[in-house]
Amino acid sequence: MSEKWRLSPTVVLDHGAVSPVEISGYVLRENTNHALFWVSARNSQLQETVERLAELLGKAVPDPGAFVEGHSGYAAFWFGPEQWMIVADREAEERLAKELRSRLTVSSSVVEQSDGWICLDISGDDLPTMFERLLMADLHDFTRGSAIRGTIGHIDCFVLCLERDVRYRIFAARSFGRSLHQTLSEMLKSTLALKTLKLET
Repeated sequence: MSEKWRLSPTVVLDHGAVSPVEISGYVLRENTNHALFWVSARNSQLQETVERLAELLGKAVPDPGAFVEGHSGYAAFWFGPEQWMIVADREAEERLAKELRSRLTVSSSVVEQSDGWICLDISGDDLPTMFERLLMADLHDFTRGSAIRGTIGHIDCFVLCLERDVRYRIFAARSFGRSLHQTLSEMLKSTLALKTLKLET
């Protein structure tokens, strides 16, 4: 596509006003550099879908509770039974769309989801301690490649571990973006306050 007609990705949050948030070494920011495609195997086509996605990724498709980083900058995380979300950088969106269309036309349903989700990156020390106050899951044993589907502040989301204890990526429906950002921001502040109180005592 000509750069003259290329559209810039829209943001959910008003940059400079509420994002990014930086608090004593913790950083929470919106990540708009992503393209998302939901893939679901059609009836009786699971095996073919799995094989063709594995060819695309150069790795086996992720099981529940995992995401994989494949070649060509593509990644994938488990979305639900016989469903996956394929992720790429925004600039690779058209290339990924063509590859998915050519590989999965018969075996799978594919829906472009890039503008339907917000992506938040969060980094800082000992983040599982914060997440244990938000998620019904223990992230202390999560390593790079671990993922979970859960709720944060009653918001359905996916949490991916990019680096154990210190770096995570969260996907949630775009319409909940501001609420999720506020929840995470407040939890960072309260976690830091609790750590400060423990040091003082």
